[in-house]
Amino acid sequence: MINDKMKFLIAFLIIIIMGVGFYVTVYQKKIAAIKQLDETIIQKTSQLSKDKALIVEMPKLKDEEKQLLVEKDNIIKEKLGTEEAKDF
Repeated sequence: MINDKMKFLIAFLIIIIMGVGFYVTVYQKKIAAIKQLDETIIQKTSQLSKDKALIVEMPKLKDEEKQLLVEKDNIIKEKLGTEEAKDF
């Protein structure tokens, strides 16, 4: 029925199919990991652009903070007069 050449061919085909299945399984895991890393890169890039915009605004915000502190001190001096603004 089945001679030695056919047995060898069937065994060889089974081994190849198992190898391909193993390779595809590992390859799918790697592709999933790569896709996840790509999504992470996209998120981090958008976060970086937001952070850069905040960094550009920071000196303006620092100046605004200083002005507000001066205004607060002036209001405290006007309302309380003799007491130190540092006490508040």
